[in-house]
Amino acid sequence: MNVNEVDYGGLFYTINPEDKTAVLSRANSSNPLFRQEQALIDIEIPSFMYHNDEKYTVTGIGDRAFMECHALKSVDIPTSVVSMLRDAFFYCKSLKKVIIRGDIEIPLFKGVFNHTNLSDIHWYGDILKLHTFLSHMVSNESTYHPDYDAITIHIRKNSDAIEVTQWLEKYRFRNDENGVEAKFKIVKDL
Repeated sequence: MNVNEVDYGGLFYTINPEDKTAVLSRANSSNPLFRQEQALIDIEIPSFMYHNDEKYTVTGIGDRAFMECHALKSVDIPTSVVSMLRDAFFYCKSLKKVIIRGDIEIPLFKGVFNHTNLSDIHWYGDILKLHTFLSHMVSNESTYHPDYDAITIHIRKNSDAIEVTQWLEKYRFRNDENGVEAKFKIVKDL
């Protein structure tokens, strides 16, 4: 375990004492039952975690943080989290629902949702940033991707960018590396 990695609520975080931020670095994968861990079925990532009476803002989900957490079905990501890195949910074969409360960036790495059964993304963030999120998600999935046409993107009913949502409904995202095209179903029901 890294010197700056601490356990909080059964999840491990890499903390930065200087700016009081934390990145969720991994679930408790040292537990031999991790892949079937029933406690990790529905996860709500906290906005804050505490270590030595200090409060840290959770700002990211690190490389392979939940990799092979086979029982994980849903994850609720708070507004404080602004990035998800490589293979964050790789091979979470039961993962179906992701709730994104803020504006998350996926850097140009591969496979954030590879080998999942993702079917619902609830997007509460800026509707204009949703396009970037979806573009990066499709362009980053390489060896295996979810069935994109079966993914429904749920957005706020009062979304003020009507022309953007109409455009998203018609636009097909393409991964030039593997030729995959994706068209998501957009539903205004949040």
